[in-house]
Amino acid sequence: MYLVSHLRRRSRIHKHIGEETGCILPQELVDECLSHLPSPSNELKACALVCRAWCYTAQRLIFSMVSVAWTTNRYQRLEETLHASPHLIQHIRSLTLHRSSAASPEISAFEKICMFPFTHLENVYIFHSSDVTLQSARAMRRLLSLPTLRLLDIQCTFEESPAFLAIWDGCSPSIRHLHLRCHKRWIVNPLRPKQFSLPSVRIVPESLKIDLSSNIDEWLNHDQCPIDISRLAVLAIDTRTAVLSWPRMVPSLQTIEALDLSSRGNGVVDLSLLPNLLFLRIDSISWLSVQVALDTVATIPASSRIHEIILRIATPEAPDAVCEQLDSEIGGLSFPYLSYVGLEMSIPDYNDWASHFPRLCSKDLLVRTSTGNDWFETQIHRRNALH
Repeated sequence: MYLVSHLRRRSRIHKHIGEETGCILPQELVDECLSHLPSPSNELKACALVCRAWCYTAQRLIFSMVSVAWTTNRYQRLEETLHASPHLIQHIRSLTLHRSSAASPEISAFEKICMFPFTHLENVYIFHSSDVTLQSARAMRRLLSLPTLRLLDIQCTFEESPAFLAIWDGCSPSIRHLHLRCHKRWIVNPLRPKQFSLPSVRIVPESLKIDLSSNIDEWLNHDQCPIDISRLAVLAIDTRTAVLSWPRMVPSLQTIEALDLSSRGNGVVDLSLLPNLLFLRIDSISWLSVQVALDTVATIPASSRIHEIILRIATPEAPDAVCEQLDSEIGGLSFPYLSYVGLEMSIPDYNDWASHFPRLCSKDLLVRTSTGNDWFETQIHRRNALH
């Protein structure tokens, strides 16, 4: 920030250089300096007013990630800004839309933003708290059909099946990362195969995360579902171990490299079915579910190429017993390519609990992993770096 302030003062001193440039540094250095400022921030907004050389870069950084909260005013403000300055649309790479459960003019404002002609949008996050109507579904479908879209994270509730199914009609085949948090409000009326239509386009994601979902299993596991789950590399499931037994998942068992699962389910996951598994994370291990976690890890064959095992331990009633049991069982396993076993927790907790893992510590395998990073997102970034 000091460097940016210094540049602003010098640019005012050297106004005689010319109004057209207004900057004494090469554009590449200006871009590098501004890229270190948080986006969006008041500092970047101030930099956009300094000179033309700073304006474009600052605007690009400010509008690269746009998030619209629950209020109608914020939707209207974004709509007015993009109408007045349509050149800003090209800067938007990530768009987050929140739709509250209260009935308000926000509905139409939400739909108007969905219908904007985004040209470079890659990541879409939709948090739709109210029941999805057919009109809202058609607006969301406009976003899902964009040819530039790579990642979709959608959380929604719906009462009528046609509204939910309409979201996916004509979705973009460019989507590679999918996070579903979809819930059908009435359990007595689940999605039925007779309601499905043959999709014109299919999504073939590399990564899939399913949580907080209800009554869409039959849709996901149906041949007419527009989501083709036969080529997954990253899978995250929440208490839904049955997903791995779906017929449509059989091809992906050979391609999955990273698996994130919860131990809160009652069933043990047979990891020997995943011959190419490299990264494993087990969530919410407690004194009630530690045996499920241990039995799952025990299914990893000795020939496995697994590199990383991450354990997220929920605060149990008997932490000593849980930790010592995990250390005894996991520390006794031998995997030739295992780099480390990570405990996903804060630094103070790790300092308190590391002593309960003497076997892993003696093998120099125990490390702490940050709780601030989304493991699923980390795996997506890893996949993107490979391509």
